[in-house]
Amino acid sequence: MEREAPRQSQSERLLEGLTAQRYALDLLETIPGVDRIGAAMLIVEIGTEMQALPLIQASECAHVI
Repeated sequence: MEREAPRQSQSERLLEGLTAQRYALDLLETIPGVDRIGAAMLIVEIGTEMQALPLIQASECAHVI
């Protein structure tokens, strides 16, 4: 009887696919409550390309504080 090779978990496959985004994963993990898988899911859903977002100055957000 031949044994099957152990399957990779979905989490392992997800993280393998994001090796190029390791720096972004590390940064996202610094957010309280965000673990490695949570960071990976954020990257998958949102991405890392931020060129479409306009740059704003802190003074433009002063009214929010």
